[in-house]
Amino acid sequence: MSDATKNKGPGRPKIEHKTPKNDAKTIQATDQNEILSKIISESIATTLAKLGTNAPKEQVQKTTTDARKDAVRKLNAVFDGVRHQNEAFLQKLAKAPRSDFITVTIPRVYRKYFGSQIMLGLNNSVISIPVDGKRYQIHKHFVPILEQKLQYEDEKIGFMEQTNFEDVRYVTDKDKIA
Repeated sequence: MSDATKNKGPGRPKIEHKTPKNDAKTIQATDQNEILSKIISESIATTLAKLGTNAPKEQVQKTTTDARKDAVRKLNAVFDGVRHQNEAFLQKLAKAPRSDFITVTIPRVYRKYFGSQIMLGLNNSVISIPVDGKRYQIHKHFVPILEQKLQYEDEKIGFMEQTNFEDVRYVTDKDKIA
């Protein structure tokens, strides 16, 4: 994004730096739904393998309960590992040199669209920046994500301003084509 386009839109934030390149390795995040489905399907497969075809009802219930407990234990272990990685990542960013931090200001006009804070995620770690017009320091790796969010919101705002909603009407059952 060039310097000329950075400040377009309603109260674009002032970003005092040259934008770092968007590094794909840095911004990738693990899909937690994939982890959940993998663990649950593995537990179910293990349960079915234990049961066999003609298992009594009591054994099916006990094995199913054991599989649920096993899935919960595995999920807790995965999420604890992810939480520790997130903490380590954020601590690493906090120890970065002062030159790696960028001053940003999110104008209050965005509060209408984002609420009181903008959440930015990087490597499953999330930071929040208040939308209050004050200056905040964020690590340079979060800047492309912030710019992307703001650009998307600016495009939505521009579309809404250009669209004439007076010609929009509700469709009734009479209007529907069978």
